[in-house]
Amino acid sequence: MLLNVKSTFISLFLISLLCTFYGVNAIAVSKIKGLKERDDKSDLCSGFKFDNPPSGLKGPILKRNNTEFTARWSTESGSKLNLVLDFELFSNETDGKLVTTLWDKGADIKDNKASATFSMYAPEGITLPATFFARSWASSPSGPNCFIVSGDFTIIKDL
Repeated sequence: MLLNVKSTFISLFLISLLCTFYGVNAIAVSKIKGLKERDDKSDLCSGFKFDNPPSGLKGPILKRNNTEFTARWSTESGSKLNLVLDFELFSNETDGKLVTTLWDKGADIKDNKASATFSMYAPEGITLPATFFARSWASSPSGPNCFIVSGDFTIIKDL
């Protein structure tokens, strides 16, 4: 009889624990003031794009090797991005690998625009002309990052 009472007690104890943990998991967490829930409709990266090098143009875009280049970016009104972080060069003729980072000093986004001037070059060992695309990352004050890629452009030899 004592064994029967113990097993009944243990069973009731386990069922009460199970109900307790189930009840804890089912409690809704109240919304914290100022906390915004992110979803796919977030305006964090709204309209982040390259203005130079341009995207979507028909025909070749040629850039001379080892020349000064000004990259330009823009966002739409309402974007939370405040800083463009870099300009990375990717090969479009192989398997899309990162070739080099041409610029990484950071440019503030003011009035939905940012720009940076740096040397556009293909590293040694790359046969020119060669086709590339660029990728840039931008960040927001709260930390999340967004990236964009440019259209293709060709770096040609110096004259």
